[in-house]
Amino acid sequence: MIAIDNAGPKETIEHSKTGFLLANNSRDWSEKMRWMVEREDDLQLMRKNCQKRMLDHFEFKSFQKKFIRILLSLTEKLADPGKVKTH
Repeated sequence: MIAIDNAGPKETIEHSKTGFLLANNSRDWSEKMRWMVEREDDLQLMRKNCQKRMLDHFEFKSFQKKFIRILLSLTEKLADPGKVKTH
């Protein structure tokens, strides 16, 4: 995965582990594309890391678990008003 180092892709790509976050210039992009062609073994590892990250963080069950954790945390705080921060 290659993307411009900006906003949305930063959430999904771990630079040099699951893909590359690059500046918006042709030199950086051509260097990484060459890297991908020349380093198939490293690219395979990166692909596996990417697939794992997608399953761990973006699969429906993962979202569901996070949502339940947030709901439980909120209900806990509502049950104990001392835990709720007010500004």
